[in-house]
Amino acid sequence: MAFLDETEQADAAAVTLPPTVDFEAAQSAVEKLIGEYPSLAKCNLREMKSRFSEFCGDNPEEEMMELRRFAHNFTGQGASFNYPLISEIADSLRLYLRACGAYSSLKRGVVETHLDAMQEVLDRGLSGEGGDAGLTIRARVDGSIAQVQG
Repeated sequence: MAFLDETEQADAAAVTLPPTVDFEAAQSAVEKLIGEYPSLAKCNLREMKSRFSEFCGDNPEEEMMELRRFAHNFTGQGASFNYPLISEIADSLRLYLRACGAYSSLKRGVVETHLDAMQEVLDRGLSGEGGDAGLTIRARVDGSIAQVQG
């Protein structure tokens, strides 16, 4: 192991450790994000619904990638911000998109049902599992997939 020369010793002595973490400030920031999530999610969902309404299959790979990215992001975000029902619906959409494989196999009604379900969860503020309303929404989403599968 090499020893430090004088310059390296001075540089090492000048290094300061990061300040201690202010856990109360960090908790406050997290709580603020949790409080802002519904409005941020509504904005992202509104944008995705608008984009999806414009999809026409002219650029199927890009359109499918955008839907997958949206579903993936919402799958992770929902549970992180106490909206696990959003995560479940988004994951259902993600799995549906994977099963479709190609844009040409996609049934617009299934995607719209998922997007509308997510909108309802956010509009009604159904954090957590969503209670009876959550069960109804899940059944509607599952039913839309069952209709096309069989």
